[in-house]
Amino acid sequence: MGRIFWITSLVLALAATASPSALTQELSGEVAPGKAFDLGFDGLTNGAAFKTYTAHGFTVQRANPGWIVYGDFGNPAPMIGFNVPANTIVSKAVTVTEAGKQFALDSIDIYSSLAPVNWEFVGKLAGQTLYKDKGQAPNPMGGFATVPNPDATTPVDSVEIKLTSVQTPCCENSMGLDNIIVEK
Repeated sequence: MGRIFWITSLVLALAATASPSALTQELSGEVAPGKAFDLGFDGLTNGAAFKTYTAHGFTVQRANPGWIVYGDFGNPAPMIGFNVPANTIVSKAVTVTEAGKQFALDSIDIYSSLAPVNWEFVGKLAGQTLYKDKGQAPNPMGGFATVPNPDATTPVDSVEIKLTSVQTPCCENSMGLDNIIVEK
């Protein structure tokens, strides 16, 4: 009887030192979520044409020209963006990779000075499209709107993030992207 009490006490003591999430993970057999990284464009030069940014082993590369570094603005600064002339629709995209490794896209922050922004996420693994999600971020009115990825649990080795303007009859609209949150 004393031995059973001792073993029970040992098990309870070990359980008390384990974090609830670790205990749940072990009991359920699930894999713990990875570490999240914010690809926030730190260190880029204000006003420079954006081509490529590398941080935490990830690379963000423009898919088409026209992206500019806004070094004095962001969530926090810097961010990348582009200007859209009045009465036009413009699409710009970037691709996120991690040297062929799998990762998940959690969310992005979208900026717009005066109009809603259409967004699209295309996640691929070994060249095969695993998801293609679209939506519209409401007008952040000179601020940022966080857009979560509906497929954040799907591991990919490449994600294209595309922003498309809506027509603004009166004025030029600045649009941009900051805080690409990825998870290894």
